[in-house]
Amino acid sequence: MLLVGSVFLDHPRSKKWYEIQMKYLKNTTKDFFHVVYLNGKNNFYEKSKVLKVTNNSVPGYAKSHGEGLNCIVDYFKKNHEFDKLLIIDSDCFPIQKNWLEKLSKTMDYTGKSFSNLPDGFDVASVVRYENFDSFAHPSVFFVRKKMMNLKFDTFERKSFIGNVFYDISSNVEVFYPLIRSNKVNRSPILCGIYWDSFYHHGSGSRFPHFRSSDYLCFEDPSDFFEQKLFDELVDNPNKFISSICRFPVSNEILQPFSL
Repeated sequence: MLLVGSVFLDHPRSKKWYEIQMKYLKNTTKDFFHVVYLNGKNNFYEKSKVLKVTNNSVPGYAKSHGEGLNCIVDYFKKNHEFDKLLIIDSDCFPIQKNWLEKLSKTMDYTGKSFSNLPDGFDVASVVRYENFDSFAHPSVFFVRKKMMNLKFDTFERKSFIGNVFYDISSNVEVFYPLIRSNKVNRSPILCGIYWDSFYHHGSGSRFPHFRSSDYLCFEDPSDFFEQKLFDELVDNPNKFISSICRFPVSNEILQPFSL
């Protein structure tokens, strides 16, 4: 069975993010169990198992985010009924049916054919090239076996242009990359579609600032612009996602795609 886990914090949008995430998980994913690590006190996650409730302040959110991810990983390791793990940000969710089957097949094929991995890739993860990143980003982090040494922390990283920074990431160095695949980019960073299978809003519960903004010829999106995108998404998620995705998302049955 697949375990799906997310870290949530007290934020005016959290309830809406949770509702959308659960809706799309139920429409796209079979036989999953959802857990939440809650950094806050507003517990409206009645359709999930809340693993832990903390009361860390927002300035310490990066650290508590890592703690939350490790808590989810530990729960995965200790419960033998789960053989696969999907970690997604609170503002992230799968958007296509059969994503799990297709991703597993692709991890097998590419790992065996191109990376000399006899069992294929163990991990698939978003890589935010648009943010000059090359590491496995935990906005979408899929694990398909028990990895007893897996952990998350604030690691030192280096961007494509040589800038050294610290960010929440894992100790995994070899993985199958899920790259941005938008048909339409409403923003260079926000509203990302990854591998045609996952939507990640980006800064869904924080100020919209990104590393690449300091080096590319565009400014960070304003609060007003990001709020406008959020409002469009919430008003009609299927319509909004279909407008930027290469594959339509229907109201009844989300469309699968072929390998």
